[in-house]
Amino acid sequence: MRLYEIYLIRQHVANDYFGKDDKLFQLFIETKTVRDAHLIQILNKQIKYVTRHIVATAVYQCIEKNVRMTQHKKMYRTWKNLRIVDDKGSINLRCFSDQLIIEATGSLNQEAWMFEALRTLDDYFLAIDCQNCMSGWLKPPKTVSLVRARAEG
Repeated sequence: MRLYEIYLIRQHVANDYFGKDDKLFQLFIETKTVRDAHLIQILNKQIKYVTRHIVATAVYQCIEKNVRMTQHKKMYRTWKNLRIVDDKGSINLRCFSDQLIIEATGSLNQEAWMFEALRTLDDYFLAIDCQNCMSGWLKPPKTVSLVRARAEG
């Protein structure tokens, strides 16, 4: 089983940290490894600052729409869980207001399919691969282009 945590990052933070996502990754990992209660409180405030609220109904509607467009996938839904199954594996999606948890089994195409679906919902999802200690944007933020105005005189 492969496990991913998905966070919805604020646009300005995503643009500022594009190419430096290892710093965001470190922030999320530290909350799991630190034991000091005061430091955990500080880290949680930082996470709250860099992330946005995830609307579960929007996530479920997005995934359901993508399942309907795919012939071989079947979906089972409970209160906070969504299970998607096909002949190559399965995906369990748990949706919380601060993160999505994805557990995938079988083919690597399972999570690739889920990531593709989530990309259509929002541009600023950051995925953390908990087992391989890696992170990445589901849809890399576009770099901000600056236009320099030329002084005419």
